[in-house]
Amino acid sequence: MGLLEHNLFSAIKAANNIRNKYSHKDNYSVSIAELNSLKYNWTNDQAKAFKGACAKGTGEAVKIAMLFLCWSAIGLVKSDI
Repeated sequence: MGLLEHNLFSAIKAANNIRNKYSHKDNYSVSIAELNSLKYNWTNDQAKAFKGACAKGTGEAVKIAMLFLCWSAIGLVKSDI
């Protein structure tokens, strides 16, 4: 697209692909491998938190991966609202 860094765009696109699968496939279940595509410039602490969430189950891993991705996107807003 040119407006976003390629890696961030790829992570957002991967999140949308996961959302589409949930919307259109009744028996869809996200995998940890798919969640790895949501990683964008993670720190060591974020990677450690994700690993811990994965140990608790896919649901927890989804929550933390999306939280980190959304936080990165929110960081794009530079001006006060």
